[in-house]
Amino acid sequence: MSDQIKNTPDYGTPEAVLAAVELMQQPERIRASNRALINSLMNGRRPYTDEEVAENQIQINVNWGEGSKILQDANRQINNALLHKGNFVTCTLLAGKTEKRYDRSSKFTANLNRALKRGKSGKKYLYLLKNRNASLVLHGIGALIWPNNFDWMPKFIPLEDLLIPTGTLQDLTNMTHFAVNLYLTPYELMTMTHGNSEKAKESGWDLEVVSRILSTYGNLNKNNSQYNWVDRPEEMVNIWKQNQVVSDSDSVPKVHLVAWYYRSATGGSENKECWYRKICLKQVASAEGVDKLSVSDKFVFDGGKREFANSIDRIISIQYGDCNLVPPQTYHSTRGLGESLFSPIECMNRLRCQWMQHVFESMLMLIRVQNPTDRDRPKVFNLRPYGVIEQGVDIIPQQERHQIDPKLVESAMAESRQLMSESSAAFVQEIDSGTSKEQTLGEAQIRLQSANKMVSSMLDMMYSLEMFKDEEIVRRFLLPNSDDPDVVEFRNRCRKDEIPDELMVVEFWQIDSDRVLGGGDQALAQQEATALLQNSQRYDQSSQRTILRNWTTTMTRNPAMGDLLVPNQAPTVTAGTMAADEVFPNLMLGVEVGMREGIERQEYVAKLIEKMSSVVDRISQTDEVGTQQDVIGLGMVAQHIEQNLQFMSQDFENKEFVTAAGKEVGRLMNMVKAFAQRQQEAASQQQPDPEAQVKAAAIAQAAQQKQQINEANFEQKFQQKEAQFQQKMKQDQESFMLEMQRVREEVMAEISATATKNAVEIDGMKKKAKAAPSKPKVD
Repeated sequence: MSDQIKNTPDYGTPEAVLAAVELMQQPERIRASNRALINSLMNGRRPYTDEEVAENQIQINVNWGEGSKILQDANRQINNALLHKGNFVTCTLLAGKTEKRYDRSSKFTANLNRALKRGKSGKKYLYLLKNRNASLVLHGIGALIWPNNFDWMPKFIPLEDLLIPTGTLQDLTNMTHFAVNLYLTPYELMTMTHGNSEKAKESGWDLEVVSRILSTYGNLNKNNSQYNWVDRPEEMVNIWKQNQVVSDSDSVPKVHLVAWYYRSATGGSENKECWYRKICLKQVASAEGVDKLSVSDKFVFDGGKREFANSIDRIISIQYGDCNLVPPQTYHSTRGLGESLFSPIECMNRLRCQWMQHVFESMLMLIRVQNPTDRDRPKVFNLRPYGVIEQGVDIIPQQERHQIDPKLVESAMAESRQLMSESSAAFVQEIDSGTSKEQTLGEAQIRLQSANKMVSSMLDMMYSLEMFKDEEIVRRFLLPNSDDPDVVEFRNRCRKDEIPDELMVVEFWQIDSDRVLGGGDQALAQQEATALLQNSQRYDQSSQRTILRNWTTTMTRNPAMGDLLVPNQAPTVTAGTMAADEVFPNLMLGVEVGMREGIERQEYVAKLIEKMSSVVDRISQTDEVGTQQDVIGLGMVAQHIEQNLQFMSQDFENKEFVTAAGKEVGRLMNMVKAFAQRQQEAASQQQPDPEAQVKAAAIAQAAQQKQQINEANFEQKFQQKEAQFQQKMKQDQESFMLEMQRVREEVMAEISATATKNAVEIDGMKKKAKAAPSKPKVD
């Protein structure tokens, strides 16, 4: 078979394709059997077979469901992280008018997520991603494929139907071919090819081969009419539509096809990646009166040299939840949670069964009978409230029965739980081992954050891979000639929202997959949202609204509620308004300012007009004259606005704004000219009077002299006050020293008097002691 493949690099015959498929199918059968063991264990398979139960007299044979519980928690967290969010995708416009990008980005994102989350397509897409996530958690791989090059919604591929060559890297860069097993009901095949037969034939479907297949499978559900697909295809289409319930049901065998995708070195330029597709029968059924089809006859679909896709990312999207860290990380070395949990859970199920069987056996009352075998059966005499057993019958006491060390069993169970916890740490926060003490709030938060590190690291990789899938979906929504109903409706909505068709190009949009707080864990998400809300004052106003909306969404677990209570608003402070705030003071001082680049020019001009209008209104409400500097500054502002309007007039779409802004600037400048005229009139009316000038000069000189005298008097009084203060301080200090000297002398005098008094008393006591008669000695 390898020689056959080697000699047909473009797989020109079905035999070559089926030979290549068989080479991949052989090792896949072994992998599929291993996955089947994991699936059955997680679906409740008992640990012991029927033969083991009969041979070993096992009474307790139960799957305790711990694996299912862990998988449910992991699925819940992954779904919370990837599915339960306000938007699947956020798109930001990178081209077009700067001042309209925010509004267009918001409307584009809303229209796109409407198609992804609502209606029949939204429901189908939700369950599509749930199936992908379930496969991702259990086996580490979740695959989606686009069966054509225009429908936006991919299809889920079970791993047993996706045939990837051994040694393929996870990024698929070294993959040159792969295959997908297709199982279609006859009605699905009919609608796929005869729904629009001309288009199907043009794309590469061989309608003659398809008709033979439909005849074969149609005769499995007996067709009593005399029509056939070759002679009367229109009548057969009507008959199949009438029999849709039967032809699309499980009662009719499915058509087993294989889709073969390959990258040809002979197609396109050397640096271009060109992928092609062919479909052929893999297995066929036979019907009475119909010749058996041969799988080697013809291709069911042959795209020939028509390029199916120019990148593998436009055909297949694979999400990884890899538990394998051994490089190189290949597709087939990927391991999921089921692989990691299989052995610990199998061991735990057997351990629990043995332990539970021992418990039941321990609850039985064992009796030892020592009577001869020829005697009657021992009897129990009930003498209420007492009972009597005949001699020779003994109840076996507890100490004589087989005992299992409970600590050893508990230790083994704890060890198994620990292994399960470590194996699933990348998907779920932690498994309760049953031995942990109650934690404080601080300990629980630290433990929660520590456990979330591994979950978050895995989710970061998932979000990155999710972005590539979202980019392909957005690209398909932007295809101008797509006949997908959702795409047509999306483009119509964008036109109603005044998004030009020339901007509906994927290169003009930045596509980001939305992320949720807490990595899918609700407790951690609430903790993070609350921490952000408590520090929201450190952020600008627009960021505060975002934080408040995220907090509302997280606490209510309802994105719609967050959008309702804290709706999105266009930013009030933009680069244009900030630039206007910067240049306006300089213009009012008469300083020339150059043209600014990279700003929202409409908002820039509007802000300058607003500031100019506020100055004009202030002058009008006061003296209606202003100062010469006001007139000069307002003239500079008007001149700068005119320069920007002249630049904007080059774009026809700005015509309405330029006209309105020019009229407003003209109105304001008329008022400025009136201010200048009043200033000239006031200057001409004020003629200088010599006597008044002399009188004013005399008054000014007198006022100046009076000011100087007042300043001198103030200085003199200040110096006098300072001298008085210093003198008073000196006097107070001298008084304090005299008072301290007096107190010291009084204390010393009192001490001296007390000492003299004590000395006199001591001297008197000595004299009395000498004068007293001595006592006679006693012999």
